[in-house]
Amino acid sequence: MNQTFLTLLLLGSPGQFLEDMVDDVIDERYETVAVLPRPVYIDGEDQKASLGGELGPQAHYFCDRLSREIVKLADGEFDVIETSKMQEVCRKYSLTQIQRKSVRQLIAEQAGDAEILVIPVVTNSASPAKKFDLKCIVVDLDRNSEEEYGVEELQIGLSDAAYMGESWELRRWSEDGSTLLNVGLEDSGASPKSALFGTGPRMEQRQYKWIDRSRPHPLMTGSKFPASVEILVNGEKRPLQTVNQSQYVVLENDEEPIIQVTNRGSKDVYALVFVDGVNVMGKKRQHPGEVIARDFHRLLKNGQGFKYEGWYTPQSGNKPQSGNKWTVESFKLTDERDSVAAESGSVDRVGMITCLFYTVGWEGVIPGDRFLQSGGRLGFGSGRTRPVELDATNADAPGLMLSAVTIRYARKAEVADLTASK
Repeated sequence: MNQTFLTLLLLGSPGQFLEDMVDDVIDERYETVAVLPRPVYIDGEDQKASLGGELGPQAHYFCDRLSREIVKLADGEFDVIETSKMQEVCRKYSLTQIQRKSVRQLIAEQAGDAEILVIPVVTNSASPAKKFDLKCIVVDLDRNSEEEYGVEELQIGLSDAAYMGESWELRRWSEDGSTLLNVGLEDSGASPKSALFGTGPRMEQRQYKWIDRSRPHPLMTGSKFPASVEILVNGEKRPLQTVNQSQYVVLENDEEPIIQVTNRGSKDVYALVFVDGVNVMGKKRQHPGEVIARDFHRLLKNGQGFKYEGWYTPQSGNKPQSGNKWTVESFKLTDERDSVAAESGSVDRVGMITCLFYTVGWEGVIPGDRFLQSGGRLGFGSGRTRPVELDATNADAPGLMLSAVTIRYARKAEVADLTASK
């Protein structure tokens, strides 16, 4: 698994606040500690709180790593409930329920008579460049008292930000395809040129801070973006609308859209498409850093494109064996409770169609859960099913990320409301 910004916090030295928290737990002679299996996520713009939020599929993994770090620091002085057990116990509870004393005590009893509950809280700033702060709330379940520890800044990388819905073009090939150019990272001269083309989680964190925020959304007219992402309904292209620096497309219940992605650049690229946080190729909720196999990307030759007609699953199982025999279920707009995202465990990404582009190999690259109440939103469900045969590729594996674009979708009336409130 790719080490994203959340895991890196815990793979390095822990924050001082975490050491202080564990020391206090030891001093109070607690014997059993439980850690909430998903952090409380607070959006900095509207202060709306949710479980996991924009952290997506990494939320569970983050809390698991946090639990392991607490175990390490405790050094046998107290026990920590296994993350898998906490996930099983907490799956049916909403954030509102978890905030109740009675539910917290019930969770503690069902998990194994825990005395305190550690609630990780991640807050996102309201700025275009995302900034996340972590704190932990320690709840004494007998006294119903709370104590806060933190705050520690979490680092974010390019893959994280793209999955959260940011849009930018970082790099593109020159017109003759001989040179990979930097177009979207600010080159202050403070770092070697190779850093602009570096790879790996720590380098992605550095590059995220260098993104040129003055550039327009790649899909806006006049951006000269070397690719197009179009939403087709009944063969007709739906126009995009600019709302608060995002690109929106109007979709309605029961419509069956197609996502057409075209490479207009000078060299072949890979495309990786997520709908509502679910990888279209494989119909699996994933973080971009987890998608390694080239079979779950689409190779787009220069000047050519691909129509994503729905959710693709390999006929041979979870991993493509034959290379090109898949089953496709058409996209169909439905209530979010019945969406593929809900089936995959979370609707945190409902409302987003995200496409990431990567180089093909490295040649020419400079070294270097469903228990929810409906909020009434649309979500992509599944429709008709039919077998399809897709071209297999023997090209090199995906290389460096070139760009990321997200189109948000909503009903016509909802887009009109968003436009009116600008």
